[in-house]
Amino acid sequence: MTSGVVATRCIARFAALLSNGDRRGRHVKYYIIAQIDQLMHIYRMSKSSLVASSLPPIAQSALRQLGENLAIARSRRKESQRAWAARIGVSVPTLIRMEKGDPTVGMGVYASALWLMGRIQALPEVAAPVQDLGALERDVRVARRRAVRSPESVAERLASVQDPAASGDRAASRT
Repeated sequence: MTSGVVATRCIARFAALLSNGDRRGRHVKYYIIAQIDQLMHIYRMSKSSLVASSLPPIAQSALRQLGENLAIARSRRKESQRAWAARIGVSVPTLIRMEKGDPTVGMGVYASALWLMGRIQALPEVAAPVQDLGALERDVRVARRRAVRSPESVAERLASVQDPAASGDRAASRT
């Protein structure tokens, strides 16, 4: 097959992708056409993640620290990036992005790296309900609001504690 035929097919495929809206996904933003060795290649570049650009600084710092810790764990095990990436099931560039703490790297990649270093059991503890102090504080506030009683109710309860016979009469009147 001549390079002219290949280039024509590539351009036709590119035109079909543009006209069909790229059925594989709507997240395609850029197309790059490169001519290498008389062959034309079309590369699809996905959109940048909105989450990555709006990530709070403390979360960025935590991901960066996690990536550094994973890189240290790999190097302490004397594993090359190529071998470690193969064991995780990703490319070397993805491994490098993970070790830099890139927020666009999938959670599964981080989980696989934690599993390789024997720390996967720590992952569920990150969001354990017992550790969720925000929800616990909210539950306490709700319980305190429910515990607030009217002054009449408080006076009635105090009277029943001081006079046990009155509380018995009240119980009999309810039945």
